[in-house]
Amino acid sequence: MKIIRRIKEIIFWLFILIYIFGIRSVIGEGLQKALDVLIVIAIVCSLLVLWLKNRQA
Repeated sequence: MKIIRRIKEIIFWLFILIYIFGIRSVIGEGLQKALDVLIVIAIVCSLLVLWLKNRQA
């Protein structure tokens, strides 16, 4: 159960970081760059979650 809670905490903080960096990019460099960054981060997070799930199994 600790592992599941830890994964939830990691995902929570990653979403906060995505939100903060996304807002900064929109203000600083435009919407397209922000969307690109968010897509890349989302893909990395998805792969990380899948990898952690496979390690548990």
